[in-house]
Amino acid sequence: MRARTHRAKLRAATRLGTLAVVSAALLIVGQFVALAGTDPTLATGSDEGIAASPSPTTTPLPPATPTATTDGTAIPDDETDPVTGISEDGASAPARSEGGAEDHPSTGGSTDGSGPDHIDPPPSASLHRVELDVDSHCDFGTHTGHVIIHATITNAGDESVDVTATDVTFTGDSDGPVTVAAGASHTFVFDAGPGPLPGGTVRFDLVWANGDAETVAGRHSPTNACGSTPSGPDLSLKKTGPNTVANGTAFSYTVIVTNSGAGAASDVTITDDLDDALTSVSASTSIGTCSVATGTNVVTCDVGTLGAAGSSTTSATITITATAPTGSCPVITNVATGTHAGGSIPASGTVSTSVTGCGPAPEQPGLTVKKTADAATVDDGEAIGFTIVVTSDGAATATDVTLEDPLPTFNGSGWMLVSGSPGGCTIANSVLSCSFGDLPSGATRTVHVTSPTTAESCGLLSNTATVEASNVSPATSSATVNVTCDQGAAPAISVVKTARPTHGEPGDTITYTYVVRNTGDATLIDVTVDDNKLGHICDIARLEPGDRRSCTATWTIPREASGDVRNVVVAEGTDESGETVRDRDTEVINVVLGRTVTPTPGPNNAPTTTPPSGLAFTGSGTAPVLAAAAVLLLTFGTALLWVGRRREDTGTPD
Repeated sequence: MRARTHRAKLRAATRLGTLAVVSAALLIVGQFVALAGTDPTLATGSDEGIAASPSPTTTPLPPATPTATTDGTAIPDDETDPVTGISEDGASAPARSEGGAEDHPSTGGSTDGSGPDHIDPPPSASLHRVELDVDSHCDFGTHTGHVIIHATITNAGDESVDVTATDVTFTGDSDGPVTVAAGASHTFVFDAGPGPLPGGTVRFDLVWANGDAETVAGRHSPTNACGSTPSGPDLSLKKTGPNTVANGTAFSYTVIVTNSGAGAASDVTITDDLDDALTSVSASTSIGTCSVATGTNVVTCDVGTLGAAGSSTTSATITITATAPTGSCPVITNVATGTHAGGSIPASGTVSTSVTGCGPAPEQPGLTVKKTADAATVDDGEAIGFTIVVTSDGAATATDVTLEDPLPTFNGSGWMLVSGSPGGCTIANSVLSCSFGDLPSGATRTVHVTSPTTAESCGLLSNTATVEASNVSPATSSATVNVTCDQGAAPAISVVKTARPTHGEPGDTITYTYVVRNTGDATLIDVTVDDNKLGHICDIARLEPGDRRSCTATWTIPREASGDVRNVVVAEGTDESGETVRDRDTEVINVVLGRTVTPTPGPNNAPTTTPPSGLAFTGSGTAPVLAAAAVLLLTFGTALLWVGRRREDTGTPD
C-alpha cells in the first residue's frame, strides 16, 4: 500500500514538474512572438535594426447623417423612401431580379456581379455624398414656352469629380460631363417641353468619369402648361447726347436698355461704335460691365440679365464720355445696337452732335532750362562749374522770365559769375538770380558759374535751377559734380571658411573652402592662409582691391573625435607700404557617434527601449517580469522532475 502511495506521489511530482517546464516554455515563446510582432527584424532574423514599417491601418468612414427629402421630411432609419427608392443612409434601394439578385437602379446590372452591367457604388474618396435640389418653371427666354427642370447637385466630398446627370423620370436627357469641385455645386438643366409637368419625385442617374454611378431623387411642385403663345422679353434701346459740343471739350452720351416683356432677358449686350475722331473714350453701366476697344472707340457693355417688366432690374443705364476733336469741327453721328439670348435688340435712334469753335489754336508760350556740370568729377583743388541754358520754346513770347539757382555750399566754396547773356544776374549768399525780361519764341539765355575746391570739399555736390515766367509754369533742371580727395590707402582683408558636410562620423571626409577677399583700397602681397587643424592651406602672391581667391582642403575625422570640432583659419597679407592686415574665421562640425533607430510604436503604444548597443528595442514593459517568471518555472519544474526521477530510481518511499 505504501509503495502504491509512493508511486502516485512520484507521478504527481513528475506531472507538476512537466507542467512547470511547459509553462515556462510557453511564456518564453509568447514573449518572443510579442517582440516579433512589434519589431519585424526580430521575426525575420534581420540584424539591421532599422525602423520597421508601421502596420497598415484602416480609417473608419464617418457615420452617415440622416437624409431628408427635398420637402424637408426625414427618411426613417433602415427604411427606404417608397417614391425615390433612397434609403436613410443615402443609398438607392436595389430592385430584385427574378433570381433574387439585387439589380442596380440605374444600369439594371445585379449587385452580386452576375449582371452584364454591374457597377459598384462610387467610392467614398471620390464623392462621399451628393445633395440634390430640384425646381421646375416655365422659361420665356432661351427655352421659350417650355418647362425647364433645374437639378442642382452639391459635391459634399473632399475631391472634385467629373459627373454626368441623366433625367430618368421625364426627359431621358443627359447633361454633362462637368467638373464639380469639393464643396461646390452645379445646376443641370433639362427641357421638359411645353408642359404641364406633374409634381412629385424626379430621379436622376449620376455617372462619374471613372464609371461609378449613383441614383438620386428629389421632389418638385407641379408646373402648368406654359401656353401656346408665350410672352417673352421685349427689349428697346434709347440713346441721347448733346446737339453741339465745343472743340476739344468733353461730353457724354446716355444709352438706356429696357425690358418691357413678361419674361426675363439673358445675355444682354449693348454695342456703340463711336466716331474715331473722339478721344478719351470711357463707359460705365448701372448693371454689368463695359469696355472700350483701343484704337477703334467701340464700346461694349455686358449687361447680363434684365428682369421682366415690373422687376427691379428691368433696365440698365449706360454712360459714355468722350472728348471732341481739336482742329476740326465734324458732325458726329452714331447709333447704339444690342443683342440678347433670344435675338437682336432694335437699334436706338441716331444721335448727331456738331463740334463747334474750330479755328486756329491760340499761340502758347513755353520755357525750358538745362543745367550741366563742367566736369562730372574733379580732384580736390580743381575748380567746379555749371552752365545753365534757358530757352523760350513756345509759339508766343514768355514774359517776365526769371532764373534762380541755390548753388551748393561747402568748405572753400566761392561762386563767381563767369559769363552771362544779356540780363541782370547776381550771386548773393551762394544763390544765383537772373531777370531776363520777355523772351520771344526761340530766344535763349546762357549763364556760367564756377567755384574753387579744397581738400575739405570732398563729396557729391548737386543743385537745381528753376526758370519761370508770368505766363508760363516753372521748369527745373539739376546737375551734380563729384569732388574726390586722396585720403591715403587703407589695406584690409577678409576670409570666410565653410565646411561641407557640416557633420559626420569618424572616418568621414570634410571639405573646407576658404574665400579670401581684399576689402581695402590697397594691393596686398604675399597673402597666406593657415588653419589650426589642417595647417598651411595656400599662398596668394598678389591680391588687388576688390579681388578674391578661393582655396580648398580636406580633413578626415579621426576615430577619437567626438562632439563639436572647432577650427580657425587665419588669412594674412601685407600692402606695398609694409602694413600687415589679417582676418580669421571659425567653422564647427559635429561628430556623430553611431545611430539609434527607434521603430514606430505598435498599436498598443508600447514604450521603446534603446539597449546599450544602440540598436532600438521596442517591447512591453512587463517583459522582465515574464522572463523572471519563466526562469523560476523552468527551475522549479526541472527540480521536481529530477527529485521524482531520483526517488523512482532509488525506490525511496515518501
